[in-house]
This record gives sequence, structure tokens and C-alpha cells, in this order.
Amino acid sequence: MSEETLIQNEQLFRALIEYSTDSMLLLTTGGTITYASPATADLTGYTPQELIGLSSSLLLHPDDQQKWQDHFAYAVKHVEKPFVLEYRLQRKDGIWCWIEGTITNLVNQPPVRAILCKQHDISKYKQSLACEQAAREAAQIRAEQFTAIFEAMTDGVAVCDEQGRIIHTNAAFRAMFSLDANGDPALLSPGERAKWAMPRNLDGEPLPQNQWPLFRVLHGENLANQQISLICRSRSGQDMFLDARGTPLRDTAGQIIGGVAVYRDVTERLLLEQRLQDSERKFRSIIDSDIVGVMVTDQDGCMYEVNGRLTRLLGYSREELVGGTLRVKDVMAPQYHSVRTRSWKTLRTHGASLPEEKVYVHKNGSQVPALVVATAINHVRDRALVMILDIADRKEAERRKDEFLSMVSHELRTPLTGIQGFLELAQLYVERVSTNSAEMKMLSNKLEAMLQQAQRQTEIEIRLVAELLDVSRIEMQKFEVHLRPCNLKMIVQQVVANQQVASARPISLTLPVQSVVPVAADADRIEQALTNYLTNAFKYSPPNQTIQVRLSIEGIMARVSVCDQGPGLTAEQQEQIWDRFYQTQPASYRSSGGGLGLGLYIVRTIIAQHQGQVGVESSPGQGATFWFLLPLTDEPGENRSNDL
Repeated sequence: MSEETLIQNEQLFRALIEYSTDSMLLLTTGGTITYASPATADLTGYTPQELIGLSSSLLLHPDDQQKWQDHFAYAVKHVEKPFVLEYRLQRKDGIWCWIEGTITNLVNQPPVRAILCKQHDISKYKQSLACEQAAREAAQIRAEQFTAIFEAMTDGVAVCDEQGRIIHTNAAFRAMFSLDANGDPALLSPGERAKWAMPRNLDGEPLPQNQWPLFRVLHGENLANQQISLICRSRSGQDMFLDARGTPLRDTAGQIIGGVAVYRDVTERLLLEQRLQDSERKFRSIIDSDIVGVMVTDQDGCMYEVNGRLTRLLGYSREELVGGTLRVKDVMAPQYHSVRTRSWKTLRTHGASLPEEKVYVHKNGSQVPALVVATAINHVRDRALVMILDIADRKEAERRKDEFLSMVSHELRTPLTGIQGFLELAQLYVERVSTNSAEMKMLSNKLEAMLQQAQRQTEIEIRLVAELLDVSRIEMQKFEVHLRPCNLKMIVQQVVANQQVASARPISLTLPVQSVVPVAADADRIEQALTNYLTNAFKYSPPNQTIQVRLSIEGIMARVSVCDQGPGLTAEQQEQIWDRFYQTQPASYRSSGGGLGLGLYIVRTIIAQHQGQVGVESSPGQGATFWFLLPLTDEPGENRSNDL
């Protein structure tokens, strides 16, 4: 080819490059720019003269430079084999733009003798792709959110097509109707649904298919603001009361293409309403009965309802008691006024009060002993149902019995005290006897062991007589407690320490962080109550098991509990354990020492006189936790006018 032809070809080549809208670069095999077309200035912001002599990868994004170098090395080795590469390039003004470059090795072409890189800006295309991807991801997220919401709804949801075939259900619907997540779709066809769902109205009459919620919305009804009440049956055969709502689904032309129905299971609500009605009937039957006196009262002592038995018991008419000026404290003996304040505190905290013996005053001035129990009848616990049982005949019989019991107890206590004194004196003499000979030493040891055993048995008898005396005082209303400000934490610590020494049994003690747990109490009687709990735990627990004692604060009450690992109690035993003379069957490891079944009865009386509560938590084979609650000391200025 002549030199003139080469010059013409080069001029033609340059003309094509310089008038092209794409940026053209000629590069050496080392990647240095030897030529840049005028369009490069529009693309990069640099003049062609500024780019000549620079490395081709200098303006590329750091993350794209290695990719460029790898592909450029490939181009050097493969002549006239173009390939396309996308990369980011930084303009002179600092803006990054996406570039699509086509690299072709034209080193062997005489007019070029370089590697050609044709570039054009694809930033807008990339942005559109990114927007499209973001839109797809956002749509996917929304779809997942809607699916999650759909599945998480507590109401059952069913979506059907225009033929009434259910095509989508949520977890609540499937659980409601006992359907498997991947069950046979044929089960959800209208014909099959009619067989097992058996939709009926509230009177139990079958609903025709056109009255089913889904078919009503398919006919254009919008049930979003109204509901259908019906009875349906699950696949497992369980009847349910349902409230249903629904709406049709339409396409862009407004044509109905399906429907949505939402079902709410109201079976529990209807059953609750039925139970409330039953409770109301029972409540009314109690009010109208003449078995016990009944009143409905509030914490201020106003009476809102009384029955005939109570009016006869107190000698007042219903009009005088209800809606008049009389209050509960006006018909109760004065010594029980302070008890009412504590009773209402217990009622507000626990919803009920323990049965207590109180004395009411008849209109003629005579006293009426009664057993009283109360329970809150509303959620704010400011109104209570009080039942009052006349126990005058029982009290008279118990008085005569307790007089006899008191006399016998006193007669037993006197000789026991003498016996105990003689035993102590005999032990003293035995200790002084000379034990020079082996025979005398052996005899002395035997006598001492026998006397110690006799001493222990005497102490048991003295304790039993003391319990009988306490019961006698309780029944004759001479059992007194003297309330003084006390630190319950110190009382519990002292009792546990004494019992650990006396019994040599392991006891675990848990106390609150407060240094003082203030209560108004008779410290000696509280010690007696806790000691009775511990004695009971020792009696029924294996000797190597640790007894757990805990003192904690629960609202306005302090709680003391004793937990053992004994045989536990049945529900029936838990009811009877607080009665006088009641004893459970002995455990195989029950310790000796005997008892009259009076310890827990005395505990209940002691705690009741402190306006507290007692209780037990147990099940057979799982041990038992006996506890009692004592009111914390009132804050200064507390309103003490509330009563029962």
C-alpha cells in the first residue's frame, strides 16, 4: 500500500473517531493513553491533551481497577477480539459515572497500531436498573409484610375466586376449622364445605349456599360494616359460634373476581356470657335463700342488698338496712370495727377475705355471733358479697365443751410441771453419783439416758397441754394478741436460728434486702406461728432434706413461707388441714413427737387476729409450702375509714 493511501486511511480513521459521539481512546499495550477523541471531554470533563500520557486505570473506581487490568491483559493477548466491560469512572468535577467500554486489540492494524477503547455513559441506564431493582425489592418486602400480617391475624381469613372456591387461607382460619396447611384443596370447594362445615344460623337451621358470607360478597354485598352470626363445624367435628364479615374483590373494570371473608370465633365469649347469666342466677338464688344472711356492701359500709334471713337475724327491716342511714358498723359490735378496716384491705388485695367469727348487734341490743366471709363482686374490688352464718347455737355448745377442756388442761398441766421438776432433780442426782466402778458408770449412763427420754416426753406433753389451753382460750375468745411495732425480719431470723440449734436440721433462709420489714404484731405469737410451721415441716420431711424459709414483700403485705419436701397434700387435705384435731396420714419418715392436730389451727387464729391470711401450696409427692401474710405498717395519714 502506498504512503499516500496510508495517509488517506489515517485521515479517514481520525475523521470517524473525532466526529463520533462515543469517547475513543487509543492505548499502548501497557495501558497508557496515546490518543483521546474530542467526545472524551464531554464524558470525563478532561481535555484530550490532559488525558494523553495518563494510565487508563487512573480515573477508575478502586473496586473496578483490578477488573479493568485483568480484562486489559486479556485484550493484549487476544488480537482483534473485542469484549465489553462496565466500570465506574470519576469525572473531573468528582462525579462518578457508569461507563460501558468496548476494548479491541488493533495493534496489528497499520492505521491504528494500538488498543482501541470505545466508551459511552450508561449512568441513566444503571439508575433505571437500580430503581427497577429497588421497586422489585420494595414490592417483595410489601408482599412479605402483607403475607406476614395475613398469617398473623387472629381472625380467620378466606379468599375465594369468582366460583366460590377458596384459594387462600391464613393460619387462624386453618386452625379454626382444623385444616392442614397443605391439605387437599378439594376440601375447600363449595360442595365439600357444605358437608363438613354445615353452616347454620343461631337457631341451628342450615343456611342455603347463597346465604354463606363468601357467596353474599360474590353477589356484591359489602359486609365490612356489618356482620353475620352463624354456627359452623370444624373438620374435627367441633361446633363454633362465628361472627363473619366480608367484601368483594374487583378488577380494574369493576368486575367481581372473588371475595374475602373474615371469621371471628366468639364461642368463648358466648360461653362466658352464658356463665355470667348462670352466675347471676346463682347469685340471686343465694340472695333469696334463707340458709345464711347475705348482704352486698361497699368499703364505706353502705348496704345495697340484703336477704330475708339477714333482716330476721338483725331485727331490722330491709328498708332500714338498704338505702337508709345505717351502715355495717352500726349493726356490728364495736370491738370488731377495726377488724373491718383490715378485712377490706385483704379483700382489695386478694379479692376475698378468710372466714372470720364476728359479733353483730340485734336491733333489741342482743349480740348475734356469726361466721362471716366476703368476696369481691366487681373488678375494682370496691363492692363485696358478704355471707353471714348464725353460729349462736354452736358457740354455746363450744363454750360448754371449752370450759371442760380448759379445766382438764389446767388439771393436767399442774402434775406435768411437778413431774418435769422431779425429772430435772433426778438428772442432777445422777450426775453427782460416783462412777468409779464400771458397773456404776454403766448404770449411771442408762439412768441418764432414760431420764433424758422421759424429759423429752414430758416436754411433748407440756406442749400438747399448751396447745389445748390455747384452743380453749381461742374458743372462749380469751386468746389475746398485743400488737406493737415490730421488725418481722428480725423475728424470722431469730426463730430460724433457734430451730437450727434445737432441731439440728438444715434450714435455708431467704430475706428481702430491706433491713426493716415493719409490721404491727405480737412478736411472741408470730414466733409461735412460724415455729409451728417449722415443726410441721420437720415432722413430715426426710431428715436430710433442707427446709426453705422465705420472707418477701408483696404489695402492702409481708409474706412468710416454709417449704418442705414431704409427701405433699391433696386438694381435700389442703381444705381440712386448718381444722382442729385434723391430721394427715403419717409419712414413712415422719419423726416422733406426736401431736393433736392443733398447730395449724392455732396458726390460722394467730394470723387472723393480726388481720393476715394463711395458706398452703402443695400437690401429692411434691412437698408443701405453708405461708402467712401480715399487713405492713400503715403509712402516716392513711385513710382508715374503709370497712366491711
